[in-house]
Amino acid sequence: MKKIKKNRKRTKRQSSVDKYKIYGSIVAFLLCIGVLLFFFLSQKSEETYAIDGSAVDYKTTIEKPADLGTNMITFPAYGEMSLHQGTDQLPIALVNPEFNKALIQFIVILDDREVPLLTTGLVESGKAVLGVPLPENLKAGKHEIHLEMLGYTKSKTPTRLSGTKTSFTLMIVEKE
Repeated sequence: MKKIKKNRKRTKRQSSVDKYKIYGSIVAFLLCIGVLLFFFLSQKSEETYAIDGSAVDYKTTIEKPADLGTNMITFPAYGEMSLHQGTDQLPIALVNPEFNKALIQFIVILDDREVPLLTTGLVESGKAVLGVPLPENLKAGKHEIHLEMLGYTKSKTPTRLSGTKTSFTLMIVEKE
């Protein structure tokens, strides 16, 4: 009889210890999830959405499409360009047309490089960033310029809207 009571006490004691282990594991797991969520959410809120200080007032020849809705963004288009070897700037206007009700960020990449030639801040409507720096010793020949344009709201904390990617050819010709 004593052995049975002893085993029951051990079993009760063991099951209460097991409960504490389970509860402790759940609390530790939830604490880890909470720390990870805090880390990721705090990183996102630290993202800065600065207006590009180098953008200048710019009158564009881009006409407002007749069927442009109030919640739509117009992104500019660019065509093939030719430059002499040794030119240090791509003469381009990264423009946000004055009729757009959104901010635009431009990311310019040469060929398949991982590091962009230029990533602008947010460009306001009716403004443009003029010129994109080119790398030194750019070889003569055909190059591809990849341009990503991202739209953002004009609010205190801009929110990403739509965007587009396009590319055009840059021909570098040897100096004569």
